[in-house]
Amino acid sequence: PHMTSSDLNNLLLQTVFKVSVLVFLQRTGPHKELTMSSTNDKTEPDHCTESRPLLGKHNNSKGSTGWRAPVEPLTIIVLLASFFQDSIYSQYFYYYQCVKHNVTFSFASNTSMCVNTTVPEHENRITAQAQAAKMSLYHNVALYSTVCVSSILLGVWSDRSRRRKIAIVPSIIGGMVKAAVYLLFISLDLPFYAFLLPGILLSGSLCYMFSAIIGIYAYIADTTSRSQRTYRIAVVYMCQGLGAGAAYFLSGYWLDRQRSFTNPIWLSLGVFGFSFLYT
Repeated sequence: PHMTSSDLNNLLLQTVFKVSVLVFLQRTGPHKELTMSSTNDKTEPDHCTESRPLLGKHNNSKGSTGWRAPVEPLTIIVLLASFFQDSIYSQYFYYYQCVKHNVTFSFASNTSMCVNTTVPEHENRITAQAQAAKMSLYHNVALYSTVCVSSILLGVWSDRSRRRKIAIVPSIIGGMVKAAVYLLFISLDLPFYAFLLPGILLSGSLCYMFSAIIGIYAYIADTTSRSQRTYRIAVVYMCQGLGAGAAYFLSGYWLDRQRSFTNPIWLSLGVFGFSFLYT
């Protein structure tokens, strides 16, 4: 069967996320087993905290962490802001190519489409769609290729330091950088290859949202007992679906009502800023 560019992009996104999770779990699993087996009793050590997540010899317990806000709402916030951006940029790439190929772009009631005003209609529409898919492909390759490397590095670093500061905060900053790059690219009509792709590479080098989600799972594993861990992880998994689903629903509704590409990006930037303060 024929696969569209959207199907390929979704497959690439799922593959990168699964590989990042597997690599991270492979890195953390043996150390956790070592820590568990080093105790004489069957209970988990009470000194396993965020400041001493996995490797006992790299203790970083200067000061008490005290009470920290739960990380489950952070999952919803980060995915809401991230998927809000992802559902907007593909529509804008389509609009960008419609303008370039003299095809009028209009918002329908439920989706966006091109209404051609030139001749030949079919060729111009197909060209705009193909070029928009090409832009999305380059965008995703630039983002996920750097994420594959940076997620491993930040994951290893967070094993030896604090989860929130190392695994979660850089990803939120990467999302803010990505939103700012989108705003400048859309508002100032800057070049795609000379400006947008380098900005996406910078955002990917900070792991975008992937390190934050994996870091939340690892943070819960570090700071909860065995009896609570399954329940807390299940709640995080549920929050992932809520955040992603709300983002896709609200972004489509926003485009239909606002008829603007920059307003949703501003909202995403504000949500990332709130998540930074929450962390």
